[in-house]
Amino acid sequence: MSQHADRTDDATPAEPVETPAERTHRFLELGAALVLGLAATATAFAAYESGSLGGDAIAGYSEANNLTSQAADVYGDANGQFNYDRGLFLTYAGYLVTGDTETGDEVTDPFDTDAGSPYALEEYAQGNDLTEQSESVFAAARAADEQGGQFDVATVFLALSLFSAGIASVFTSLVPQAVMLGVGTIGLVVGLVQLLVALESADGGTIAGMRSELRQVRTGGVPVVVDLTDECAEFVRAEADGLLQVFVPHATAGIAIIETGAGSDDDLLAQLDVLLPTDGRWRHRHGSPGHGRDHVLPAFVPPHATVPVLEGRLALGTWQRICFVDTNGDNPTRHVRFSFLPG
Repeated sequence: MSQHADRTDDATPAEPVETPAERTHRFLELGAALVLGLAATATAFAAYESGSLGGDAIAGYSEANNLTSQAADVYGDANGQFNYDRGLFLTYAGYLVTGDTETGDEVTDPFDTDAGSPYALEEYAQGNDLTEQSESVFAAARAADEQGGQFDVATVFLALSLFSAGIASVFTSLVPQAVMLGVGTIGLVVGLVQLLVALESADGGTIAGMRSELRQVRTGGVPVVVDLTDECAEFVRAEADGLLQVFVPHATAGIAIIETGAGSDDDLLAQLDVLLPTDGRWRHRHGSPGHGRDHVLPAFVPPHATVPVLEGRLALGTWQRICFVDTNGDNPTRHVRFSFLPG
């Protein structure tokens, strides 16, 4: 009997066998956890992008309104100048009729540009330039707003996926658990597809495979050389091979590829002052004194530059930097357009 008892004590208890229902339940719990993780990550990303683009859109709308207001002020000044010029011309014509030679210093032949006549209404051109800038900024803001809306749609479906997967993880009954997990999976798939659609829409618009983006440059209203190289590098970092074009949509600024930080940028501004002095020689007379030289600047510093991009990196020389050159102190806020054309 003792031997029988020993055999009984040494026997290994049988392991519990998992039933098909328990196996299915465990599989559904694992699926719910997976959907929850993916949906939570995608929701956070979509919400961040939506908020970021919304901020860009608000800033763009505000800047567009500011530019429109500036354009209205310039147009108002132009209208005032026009009325003054008309009165000046009538006064001058009256002196010609009466033969009065004592015209005084305030009356100038409106067609005598060498005498400093303000008859040419250059302010209208400046107002048109500001209006074009406003329209470009508004278009970029609207594009950001629309792209943010696409991220909002993705966020809704991903949030539905989160909710459904969360409910599925607490059910113990297989049928409701499977149904809620199915709904969560569908929401996740739709949300991810919408997320990809939102990511495909480029900030500045896509034209024939070209990605383009309008960015703001603050000059502070003083002659300045602004280094754009880091922004350019960030713009093309995710690209492969191709060409980057940097373009200035202004009549008084340009792009130069030079060395910076060792005095060359200051030397450039100094030589531009020598070559294009701010005096009264310029026939283009609107704006601050000597502003006519700013309109000649793009003939010496062109408003564009093209740089090769190789595997997402700018193919610049060791000391080369991409710089925004602006001698126009009348406009403290400017714009530059980055465009990437894939190879």
